[in-house]
Amino acid sequence: MFATRSICVSRNARPTISRSHVSQRVNQRQSSTLNPQAKNATQTENRPFKIVEMTVEEEQKRLDAAPKTVSPHLTIYAFPLPAITSITHRITGVGLTLGAAGVAGLSLFNPDALIPVMDYFGNSSALRPLAKFLVTFPLAYHTIFGIRHLWWDATAKGLELKDVYSSTYGLFGATAAVTAGVMLL
Repeated sequence: MFATRSICVSRNARPTISRSHVSQRVNQRQSSTLNPQAKNATQTENRPFKIVEMTVEEEQKRLDAAPKTVSPHLTIYAFPLPAITSITHRITGVGLTLGAAGVAGLSLFNPDALIPVMDYFGNSSALRPLAKFLVTFPLAYHTIFGIRHLWWDATAKGLELKDVYSSTYGLFGATAAVTAGVMLL
């Protein structure tokens, strides 16, 4: 009912079927560049591909047996600073959304449960700075970098790469200052 045959194209093999229009054009180009007198000669023995008809199962076995190499792109690629800030901006936005939804859901379904949680974090000397950081850093980062994006959208200034880098360093400093200021309260 369905096709159970596939076509495999492999390099470095002799042709087993007649030439198509495309391979004729390729052979004409190859022969004209290599031998100008052989423009009309047939070049069936120099074609680089072989078309072999095989079943789907044979094709799958051939693909499974092929070596699978992994590119080292993840280990050698260094993200540029604007990409890192964009990714961090998105992560902080998702974190703030999930945190706000969690607090809202907790207070919606059990309004009395939020007070003991806040007391626990507030009375613990080890967890208080961590809780402040987990709330303040994403809020400060997302707000400050969001203001920069609003500035860019409104004025279209500061979009040169050197300006982006310098504003990013300044905004990292502002985020660190706001976070440290709130954590010291």
